[in-house]
Amino acid sequence: MAAVTRSGTQREAEDSTRAPLGPLEYQAERWRRIKVHQRSEEYLAELVRFLKGDFEPFSPRRPRKISKVADLFALDSRGILYRLAQSTRDRPRDFADEPRLVVPKALQADILHYAHEDYQGGHQCKTRAHKRLRSEFYWPGMYADVDRFVEECVDCACGKGRPPNPGPSPGNITPRRPFEEVAMDFVTHMPKSARGNTFLLLFQDIFSGYVMCKPMSSTTAQDVAEAYEERVFRSFGASSLIRHDQDPRFMSEVFKRFRELLGSRQRATLAYRPQANGQQERSVQTVIRSVRAYIAEADQSDWDDHAERLMFALNTSFDATRLETPFYLVHGWDAQRTVSAMLGPRPSSVQEKTAYEWRRKFQRDYSYALACAEDLQVQAKKMRSDVQTQK
Repeated sequence: MAAVTRSGTQREAEDSTRAPLGPLEYQAERWRRIKVHQRSEEYLAELVRFLKGDFEPFSPRRPRKISKVADLFALDSRGILYRLAQSTRDRPRDFADEPRLVVPKALQADILHYAHEDYQGGHQCKTRAHKRLRSEFYWPGMYADVDRFVEECVDCACGKGRPPNPGPSPGNITPRRPFEEVAMDFVTHMPKSARGNTFLLLFQDIFSGYVMCKPMSSTTAQDVAEAYEERVFRSFGASSLIRHDQDPRFMSEVFKRFRELLGSRQRATLAYRPQANGQQERSVQTVIRSVRAYIAEADQSDWDDHAERLMFALNTSFDATRLETPFYLVHGWDAQRTVSAMLGPRPSSVQEKTAYEWRRKFQRDYSYALACAEDLQVQAKKMRSDVQTQK
């Protein structure tokens, strides 16, 4: 199903009458379009000619001016222009030089739509939209364009309210790894969907911020236990602690049902802690605002379809507290989005490494990110605690 928002209902395929292309033909056509549009912009065309060593079309002084920035750009084997993170004037290229595709003006609107309005964008804020783009794409003035695009978004203006105030301090327990501690919350009073759902159950990993949801038609202890087993346990194992704001007797029944699902005879499978959780409350509000931006039906009967799809956007968005995306902190690698998948792999910055070398680098980077996330959460928690103490 294509993502269609109120501001994007007029978007249609340019060549709807053509025979459908195969995957490789489609990818080749995309690269052809990118190359054509890069060559159609005078400045980008000059950079390409300079990098190829074709100085004949230039005026006498022009090559000297272009040479000041040319070390920040590179061409791949297809002649596609990329931007590097740093100049390579006095050093060889390495892993830090992950190339970013230079997006010509003619294609920037499509990329902005993908970063904000598409399901993978989730109508997130301008900071998250910019973070999503800048790891893969480049053009001058990108942040200003993202800022303007988000500010002018009709769906955000219609569907989102003011951002919530920070919630109360989440307590003095700090998890040290993903899914050691999970928060649970219900979104109630949702309109009845076409599938009969009226509740949305949210689970959030406290360490990484990773969010999962389960639309539900009822909230009995059996339903909640089955949802936890399906969404959390099957993929990530049992949590050491679950935060919630439900009646302790209800949660006791939930975990009794969970033990029955597993066929476990253990007296205590999981621990649970009744506690208001500010982080989870903010996640609930974020989900609700994002869902409203995508609801297409007047009676809002499709809200549960949108809620499940939007989890990907939330989990692949940059987290300002942890300085990483929840997806990376859980899996150790970044999710590839559809635009990147359709374009194919980016050109390698250096020679290919063996699987063992890649694994060592991968594990080193992931361990560093986990340690940083833990330290940053401790700092953020202390700041929130200090604010609560001063009130």
